[in-house]
Amino acid sequence: MAARPVQRHLGPPGRRAGRLSALLAATAIAAALAFPASAGATGEKVYGAVRILSDTTGGEVIVGGEPRTCGVAFVFDLSFASGRVPVVGWKVKTWASDPFAGTTVIKSQDGPTDANGVLRQPLGGYLSLPNGRYNVIWDNEYPPDSSAGVRSFTVNCSSAPTTTLPPTDAAAIVGSVPAGDILGDVLAVLATASLAAIGIARRRARS
Repeated sequence: MAARPVQRHLGPPGRRAGRLSALLAATAIAAALAFPASAGATGEKVYGAVRILSDTTGGEVIVGGEPRTCGVAFVFDLSFASGRVPVVGWKVKTWASDPFAGTTVIKSQDGPTDANGVLRQPLGGYLSLPNGRYNVIWDNEYPPDSSAGVRSFTVNCSSAPTTTLPPTDAAAIVGSVPAGDILGDVLAVLATASLAAIGIARRRARS
């Protein structure tokens, strides 16, 4: 007896199309998880990192989990881009749970970065801000949009130390001379003044 050919029943065309669509959808999801798109992504993986430098140490001073400083400088590190980044847009805003809701106190568009994707702002020295809590927002475009990186920090400049002025020379002299000597000096001055006044009166009378 001749062998019958084996037949595979794939099901109706509609069911086959449904299975193919499900397979394609699962493949697309897996690819999206493995290779997230850069547009619209957030965090250090896309926008790098920022170091917030203190003018007192030249590095970061972390207090309560975030940088604390007086004078401040920012070092933006976008080395994820594997090279020079043409533009770094950044803003400093007063702190708010929604970073973009704060009041803008500094805004700038700088760049390019160096060959390693690093840019310091300002290039030298430090920026001054009033005491308070802030968010720094940075992006590889200007203005930074809602997909930008965000980090909070605190400015806390202690008040200038109170200076106690030394006593005046006159006060120092009086304080170092016994009371009896002071009285004698005063009487001597008064006597001298009286004699001078008498001499002037006699000269006027003769004339």
